[in-house]
Amino acid sequence: KNGSYINIDFAYKKMTYELSPFDFETFYNCDLEFKVGAFNCVKGRTEFFSKKDFKGTDDLLESLIASGSLPFFCKETIINERIYLDGGIASPIPIAQSILDGNSKNVVILTEDDGYKKEPLKLQPLIKLYYRKYPKVAEALIKRHLVYNRTLRDIQELENKGDVFVFRPSEIVVVDRLERDLNKIKALYNLGLKDAKENYERLLNWMNR
Repeated sequence: KNGSYINIDFAYKKMTYELSPFDFETFYNCDLEFKVGAFNCVKGRTEFFSKKDFKGTDDLLESLIASGSLPFFCKETIINERIYLDGGIASPIPIAQSILDGNSKNVVILTEDDGYKKEPLKLQPLIKLYYRKYPKVAEALIKRHLVYNRTLRDIQELENKGDVFVFRPSEIVVVDRLERDLNKIKALYNLGLKDAKENYERLLNWMNR
């Protein structure tokens, strides 16, 4: 009904304002930086919104909606007359942005197991046809696997040097992007808890070096 596979109003706004109220006051009063990446469909690059860009609660939510607007499954999000989709299109693991921001040590949370490599998207002519209004979206999607796999190699090098601490699923992930099997989702959630607990002391040792 709203042009997206996902119910955006429920997932973001009803959850945030009614069902599980978010503490906006604490968020805005915290002196830590928070950034959200969204892909500019016209310029063909991921842009990062920071706290200074959030004038109110709706601005924060709109940036998150843009960042999570999956290609093919969600309609584009418009912010300040600019058109955005999922920031992961061009910056799937934004370690480079974090380093550019001055963070020499980074914690990276990956969603795939060690050894995972992203494959090219199939039906590339159809991708170009689907996003004919936004050719830079199609271009970025077609080469996304190259960017993703290159970033994984960069992270591995940084991890070997001790500049990055990485959390990875200890098992192969069998949950689809639009998974509806609650048992699979719960199993993945519990795996995340287990992996975090098992790596907690190692993380503390890394931070204290």
